[in-house]
Amino acid sequence: MNKKISIIHLTTGASNQSAVTRLVEAERKEGLNSIILTLDNKTSYNFVKNYLDKKTKILIKYLINFLEKIQLKQTETPFSISNYSISNFIKNNELLTADIIHLHWINGGFIGTKFLEKLQQLEKKIVITMHDSWFFTGGCHVKLGCKKFENYCHTCEQLKSKKYRDVSYYNFKRKEKIFKNFNGIVVTPSYWLEMEAKKSKVLSKNKIITIGNTLDFEIFKPIDRGIARKILNINSDKIILGFGALDFSSAKYKGYEYLELILNKFFRDKKEKKNNYEILILGGKKLDIQELAGIKVTYLGTLKDNYSLNLFYSAIDMLLYPSLEDNLPNMVMESLASGTPVCSFQTGGIEEMIITEQMGEVVPQRNIEIFVNKMNKILENSLNLEREEVAKEIKNKYSNQKVIREYLKIYNNI
Repeated sequence: MNKKISIIHLTTGASNQSAVTRLVEAERKEGLNSIILTLDNKTSYNFVKNYLDKKTKILIKYLINFLEKIQLKQTETPFSISNYSISNFIKNNELLTADIIHLHWINGGFIGTKFLEKLQQLEKKIVITMHDSWFFTGGCHVKLGCKKFENYCHTCEQLKSKKYRDVSYYNFKRKEKIFKNFNGIVVTPSYWLEMEAKKSKVLSKNKIITIGNTLDFEIFKPIDRGIARKILNINSDKIILGFGALDFSSAKYKGYEYLELILNKFFRDKKEKKNNYEILILGGKKLDIQELAGIKVTYLGTLKDNYSLNLFYSAIDMLLYPSLEDNLPNMVMESLASGTPVCSFQTGGIEEMIITEQMGEVVPQRNIEIFVNKMNKILENSLNLEREEVAKEIKNKYSNQKVIREYLKIYNNI
């Protein structure tokens, strides 16, 4: 029966490491006829299809960005209006012939709010997996403590707006209208995001369930630390602290400024032992730094294949994740699957992954002192660390078979 189900996943961009690509790869392994239609294909998979040719895609991207910048002031966190989208997308043959339409991250000129209204007229089974808060806010993807979405977005602080009926107000109003008659199912990868969505005025009456992200545990698994460091040409004798984010400069909520504060405090009492440490950073844009808190920094840049990512996590002694808001971040799951503990601020679904002391520590938001204390605790316990047990815990909770089984239930029962 599974092979008869035809699923089209819609997402603005897809890479080898993105959650939607991993989900579709897992679905296909379980016999489902799943494909991805995207505006920006950065994968090596033949089941991911570009909707437009490269030249048209670039033109649309710049046009949409130009139109949105007219309406928006520069924000330090992601914000999308999504008034604009590809007008004839509703006539796409693969969309029309699919049994199920599964939406993911759809902003950036791919699918706008008007398209969401038209989509329901097709009388298709519709699933939305939310990877952040955008679907139930006035446009922000990261709320950073704002509670206006629970009643009505207005006078948006992220936009530095002084108007009550600003862009966020009208964007929120459109979404409220769309989801009032929405008959599909909304999925959140974390229980935290499910609870946030249920508080919202937009989605409070819709059916929302939590299904975690998938991960290939045949790739992400503990590798001997010495071997991993040798392959990456990293000093095998040092204690290595890892950190990563796609874009440190624009994604300030990922916590780079807190990383500096944390490291300064951590090494304040370790002046004589500084040479025993090294910092390994993974990210999209290279930082113009050679050291942090007086400690050598090795920058790996973007690792485009999962095997290299597994080497990164296996090479480090601990992943530092001082993010201020997240859903169910891939980095945390990948690190744990590789048997490496994580020290993180208390945010999003991270607490749902770090469930034992062996797996790491979760710290109250912005509390530098406790973060440093927990780092010391993790390193003190590292001699007794059972990396296979850390990996086993996360695998039991987010195995491909378990996740796909949950999705099959909703695909068959919408």
